[in-house]
Amino acid sequence: MSVLEIWFERMGVGHLLFGLLRYGVRDKVFISPEWSSSAEELARMIERLTGLSVARAQRSVQFAGPVQEGQALVYSQERGLLEISAAFAESCPTSPTWCQTKDFRRILGAYFITFNRHAVAFVSGVAASLEGRAGVKAICHVAFPVVGRFTASQMNKRASPDFRVRALPALSGMIECLRFLPGHPRHWLRLLAGHRNETCAVDPRARENGIILEQASWPSINSHPDGGHLYWEPTSGLAPAQVVLYCDRSDAVADEPLRRKVADKGWGWIDGASILAHLTDPKRAIAEAFGRASGLLPRRPDVVGWMHWVLAVSNGVAFRAYGDLMRRHNVAAIHHYADFGPEAVTLRLAANQANAIVVWGLWSVLPFLIARHFWASADLIPAWGPYDRDYFPAAGTNFKAIVEVGPVGSDSVAVGDAARADTLRARLSPTTRFVIAGFDTSHHPLAYNSEDHVLRFIEAAVDMVERHEDWALIIKPKKSQPGRYGAALGRRLDALVDQGRCLITEPKEKVGVVGLAADLVIGYPINTAAVLASLRGRPLVQLDLTGLVHCPLRESGIAAGLVHTTVESFCQAVERVAAGDSSIGDVGVWRSWIDGFCDGMGPARAGKLIGDYMRLRAEHGHDKALDLAVERYAEAEGESRVRRPNAATGGLWDVEWKHYRQTAVERH
Repeated sequence: MSVLEIWFERMGVGHLLFGLLRYGVRDKVFISPEWSSSAEELARMIERLTGLSVARAQRSVQFAGPVQEGQALVYSQERGLLEISAAFAESCPTSPTWCQTKDFRRILGAYFITFNRHAVAFVSGVAASLEGRAGVKAICHVAFPVVGRFTASQMNKRASPDFRVRALPALSGMIECLRFLPGHPRHWLRLLAGHRNETCAVDPRARENGIILEQASWPSINSHPDGGHLYWEPTSGLAPAQVVLYCDRSDAVADEPLRRKVADKGWGWIDGASILAHLTDPKRAIAEAFGRASGLLPRRPDVVGWMHWVLAVSNGVAFRAYGDLMRRHNVAAIHHYADFGPEAVTLRLAANQANAIVVWGLWSVLPFLIARHFWASADLIPAWGPYDRDYFPAAGTNFKAIVEVGPVGSDSVAVGDAARADTLRARLSPTTRFVIAGFDTSHHPLAYNSEDHVLRFIEAAVDMVERHEDWALIIKPKKSQPGRYGAALGRRLDALVDQGRCLITEPKEKVGVVGLAADLVIGYPINTAAVLASLRGRPLVQLDLTGLVHCPLRESGIAAGLVHTTVESFCQAVERVAAGDSSIGDVGVWRSWIDGFCDGMGPARAGKLIGDYMRLRAEHGHDKALDLAVERYAEAEGESRVRRPNAATGGLWDVEWKHYRQTAVERH
């Protein structure tokens, strides 16, 4: 007898009533990761009154773990997102008059991914839960924030006969259909009522010479100058006032503490809480945006067509607002790094029209398919090494120049690092012979890294240290939060800390310093921080329980003993390194692929390049200035360090890109 599972993202009273009335009770199981107490009580009441049993379960969807021939589920999720977003973008017959068709399709695709990612991840997880369970069918009810029925129909094209997707109405989706102006409605009302609250502190002389906008974030401010995304500023040669923080994130608003901190650095700041506040003539700009999108207005009721029109209007207004801001403050460049989506593509279009460039660089050793839409938003990409430099052309990224500078953003080499590392090691027990530096990663219910797998990694390290009295562990967590490792594992870690055999650093500690303090670097899964720490000359062993097969380091890393897919082989490798086996953990050729310079001077090179562009731009304009700055860099560091558009992809990514093309549908 076959069983039908009825899945809901969250089971509320309305969802349960709908499910019971639509599907009945017999041979049905109602499943959700989260049941409200009211829905649970309703099920019990129905059982008491009718004598029928309402089969139900609260089952979390596990997104980590090898599925589909060893491929981590995140890639299955992203494949679906890419295909559906491409279908959504291509369903638009034309584009508004303020941008080209290919750019508008990138905006549409990025918008679809930004709002639907978690919903599609949930569906992907439910589908994966059916694998290997014969006789089980499932119907997954999910509220897609953007064009729900369209999304469900596209996903059903790829679903198996045992699995169907149904779209529920989403209030957030209905609201998005009406948000034809960017930002929060309260900003619209204030603006249309004549209230302007644009606030900034930009030095007039800096504005005259040209400024560079940096997206504000507290981690970057607090870690400056040793790390963070302001890595380029110290060696740029720019006056501090030419660096202006653009505050458009909810976690870095232009409040008094941030203003004081920025003033102490000598930088400027601009309040970007509402992009509409930067419009020179708001009413005229809004009217023009409606007019330029008039050709997309559906003639008949059509939700997909309506969304095309709404996005054309909204991004048209944002395009004008970004441009007005850049022209008013003479913005020469924007260093954009944190938020990606339709606004990132619009930002670049506006920057180029305003005689400015967008600078962006990858911060991870893991390339993700989904970022094809977002990486289209940069003119200049400071790459770490050949691995990074050659990936972007293979991924179809639209850029003007990629320049290999060495690792940037998350670490830098500085005088005093070795002394700081000695200080960390000195905090451990004096009987310590072998020190492991462990780097974990973030996890989320809808991500490829599960909490269970992260804890298994930490537990494996703790097990080994407990077995060897002369071993110690230094952990650099990605984030600091109470109870991060759970109660039981937390008690074991506390005991080791009391014995002087464990040290948990602050998240802002430099990864290179932690690496220097250890004899071996371990990471989970294929962890960027661990890779960077190993570049300081330490052996590296990584545990990958997720099946990140699309990272080239994985297969060759397995062969070299760098990457392990089971806890057992991982622990065996660590034991062998501790015993003096130098054949395991040698980054070897990968050191030069990831970091072409191997000197820790990536931030300095990137800063000089950006500074050169800023100085040349005043005389030559942004395109010519960028060309000249890159030419100077090639003369100093070698032509092989630079990649231009349309360059043939070679070397490392020849074979790997074939896998990408099989997974990500190329639709432009």
